[in-house]
This record gives sequence, C-alpha cells and structure tokens, in this order.
Amino acid sequence: MKREVLIKFGQKVREERARLGLSQEELAGRAGVHRTYIGMIERAEKNITLENIEKIAKALKISIGDFSIHKIMKIVNTYSFKNGEKFLKEKHPKELAEVLEAIKNLDATACLTKESAEKTMKGALLFSPRDMNHHLKTALHKKSWTAKANNKKKEYAEPRHAFGGGRFREMDGMKNKVGLEIQFGKYAFMGYDIFSKMIIFKNLGYIECGIEVVPAEELVKQMSTGVSSFDQLLVDFNNRGESNIDIPVFVVGIGLTDQEKQKAEKLKDIFKNNKKEALASIKLRKYRGSKPGPK
Repeated sequence: MKREVLIKFGQKVREERARLGLSQEELAGRAGVHRTYIGMIERAEKNITLENIEKIAKALKISIGDFSIHKIMKIVNTYSFKNGEKFLKEKHPKELAEVLEAIKNLDATACLTKESAEKTMKGALLFSPRDMNHHLKTALHKKSWTAKANNKKKEYAEPRHAFGGGRFREMDGMKNKVGLEIQFGKYAFMGYDIFSKMIIFKNLGYIECGIEVVPAEELVKQMSTGVSSFDQLLVDFNNRGESNIDIPVFVVGIGLTDQEKQKAEKLKDIFKNNKKEALASIKLRKYRGSKPGPK
C-alpha cells in the first residue's frame, strides 16, 4: 500500500478501536494478530494483507468496505429481502465484502463512454450500463466469481446452466453458493433476477442466497432512458410480499461519491464545449448496427 493509504487505514482502525473502547492489545487478540501489529498499522509503519484487513474488520464489527480507503462509488440504498443481509453476514461475510469492495473501488468516470442519441439529451455524455457492468464483473473475476473465458473478447465467462436445445440461464457471478446479478436494465429485469432466476439457480443446487447490484436514482438520471432504479424495485418488494420459494437476497443501490460527481461533471462540461479535447481522455463506446438496450 502507498504511504497515504496506510495513514488513512491506520486512522480508521484507531477511530473504530476507540469507538469500541478497546486497547491495541485487546484488538490484536480479537483479530488473532501479534500484540504489536495493531500499533504498527495505526502508525502506518506496516503494509497489510487483505486477509488481515478482513480479520481486523471482523474484530471491529465492520465490513472491509467501511474502511473506505479508495472509496469512489458509494452505496446509496440497501434492501434486505428475506433477511438477505443478515444471512450473508452470518454465512458468507467474505463474499459480501468482496462485492462491496468491488463497488466502492469502481472508477465510474471510466464508464462515461456513451454519447446520447436521444432527442431529449442528444449529444450528452452518459454513463454506459454495459461498461459499468463489465468493470464490476472484471474486478470480481479476479476473486473467482466467474470462470476464465475461452475467447479473447473478455477475460471472464459468466456461470450458466444449459437446458438443451440452445436454452440456458446465466448469472453475472457465483461463488460459494452466493449468486450475483449486476442489473442496469429495465425494472422487469431486476424483478426477474430476484423472483425467478435466482430461485431457478437455487433449485438447481448452485446457490442459497443472492446479491443484486442496481443503480440508485441519482445514477439513473445520468444514463439512457429505460434504465430502472433501486426505488422502482422497491415497488415490487412492497407490493408483492414474500413466497416460500424465495431466497435471501441483499439488494445494493449504488451511486457516486461527491468527489466522483465533480469529476464526472468536469468531463461532461469538457465534452460539451470541446469534444476533441475530451476524447483525449474519454473512449466512447462504438455501437455496430442497431443500438442495444440499457444493459
């Protein structure tokens, strides 16, 4: 880790330790590390592995994402369907932490790659749902949420189950009985993920719970028309209720931090007033043939 990151991490450990009223030795005991280790971390004298970050986070009763070392994206809303959050924290804390970390480390401005062709926002620079989906899956591929692809178009291959006759169902990721869907499509797709697809994969024996990542309303406003939001999904939750075939799902609505908002607005302004200059740092997505839908 770079020195600046070590300092911020050490400060966060100290703050959380003080919140719980623990000494450095007491925290070390809870985390299962050497008694002098915590002091070295708080003074930014030692690099720290992801394994030890996880141990310290657990001892402090927080998630890895709460350290917010390189926080770029932020979690705006969450919804625990059938106690999904509690289920994941108790049975799959590592998998949950990996997804939250991938979200918070996502460089959203790298996904400002879509030039709108819509009449109401023609020429505007928008976030590309496809690129945001791809960047998240690429990060989680490194954590074994997907298999290695056999082609050169992308490095990962989404887990799927074939039913024969060219029929199949596919998820964005799976790991240790946890299913993952990253959905930047219409609200019907969001509902389908949770109320149908995840249940199918559960019945097939692949998963026992799920995580659904969707955009918060503030992010949807900076995407093409047709992309649904966390708030729209709440309509289904509030009016459908629960069924005995449903599985625990933790829904995460994501948005931009204030710093990332400022960065995005600056890029949009440059794109609007000096497109040539903007294209030096922005790589627009090229569409061939008819333009795709939201996802």
